[in-house]
Amino acid sequence: MKEKRQLFDLNCKPTGKSYYAGEIVSDEYLAMVVMIAIENSHGDFLMQKRSRFKTSPLTWTVTGGHPCFDETNLRGVVREVKEELGLDIQNEKIESFCLCRDGRVCREMFYCKKDFEIKSLVLQPEEVEDVAWFSRDKILNMMDSKELSRNQIFFYQKFFEWENKNK
Repeated sequence: MKEKRQLFDLNCKPTGKSYYAGEIVSDEYLAMVVMIAIENSHGDFLMQKRSRFKTSPLTWTVTGGHPCFDETNLRGVVREVKEELGLDIQNEKIESFCLCRDGRVCREMFYCKKDFEIKSLVLQPEEVEDVAWFSRDKILNMMDSKELSRNQIFFYQKFFEWENKNK
């Protein structure tokens, strides 16, 4: 069964209306995408390589997805991390650092600091091919060389802006 999702207005406010995964969203509404930066105490960021079966296969991304109709964006990102990585972050401090419109979607971006061993993760093979820790410098180099997609570059630009304001 396809996932039921919330529709948002052009200001990224929930409408109470829904659509199902795979359906085309009409021009008067937007879909929501949630994304999260997970940083360890060494200052490295967890990234996942998309499954070979997904669109944009084998590219490095932060964990994310779409919240279901009956869940908040925060609960949606917590669920996505659990489903895709087998990592439970529901009791961690999770901060929202950006809620914005980006083309035909709304994006809410989150941050969490957590230490764990990569070998403890249980990857969802339909979604994730691999995971790795990336240093800040490596991410900046990947942004400069366009090794990351436009969406990932946008995410990290917003994250680094937020981080610089909150230091």
